[in-house]
Amino acid sequence: MSKGSKPKSSVKAQYDLTGKKIVITGGAGFL
Repeated sequence: MSKGSKPKSSVKAQYDLTGKKIVITGGAGFL
């Protein structure tokens, strides 16, 4: 269970970083 939770957390963190970066870039570009 621990091994399965570790990779899932890493994937979620990476997705959050990418999504935040895209949102910031899109907002700045739109403005």
